[in-house]
Amino acid sequence: MRPAPRPLTARGSGLGLLTRDMTPRVTTLVLSAFLAFAPTVAEAQGPPGQRPPGGGRPLRVQVQQGLSFGTLLPGVPQVVAPSDPLNAGILDIRGGGRTDVLVSFLLPVQLDGPDGAGVPVSFPPGSAGYSPTRDIGAQIAFDPYASEVLTLPRNGRGMVYLGGIAMPPSQLPSGGYAGTITVTLSYLGN
Repeated sequence: MRPAPRPLTARGSGLGLLTRDMTPRVTTLVLSAFLAFAPTVAEAQGPPGQRPPGGGRPLRVQVQQGLSFGTLLPGVPQVVAPSDPLNAGILDIRGGGRTDVLVSFLLPVQLDGPDGAGVPVSFPPGSAGYSPTRDIGAQIAFDPYASEVLTLPRNGRGMVYLGGIAMPPSQLPSGGYAGTITVTLSYLGN
């Protein structure tokens, strides 16, 4: 009597492939991708004798969370929306109430990995967002490649969110992939 066939499922993590004799073989491929923020604040100087922008309150930025693409599969794009609370990059902005702040990003074109390998990344228009209410679900979308003027609310606090797209090539070594996003903030003198 012939034994019952094994189910056609892949076990473990990774991609399940079937061998010629129809037994499952698991190929494990671990790719993780992360983008860290490097914030800078450029303090604007007002005319002599006048109060500096922001009512004298310094402009500050705190990284709440880096942009994470998580585990990537070769050849499968990974999209992170700026409204994704687990993976979007999140910046907490603090300054003077009712002031205009200019925010600009220097964005990488790829994530760097082992042995010189890279994963291309892109940031389409609308992949950045600002919320003066600090609510990730109530963002004003903007293009992260263009400088954006944000108006801080009366309490002087707002949040900036960043998503993006990682596009791993079909042939890619396993390992960690990382990059740096530089964000610059400055008062506009109001």
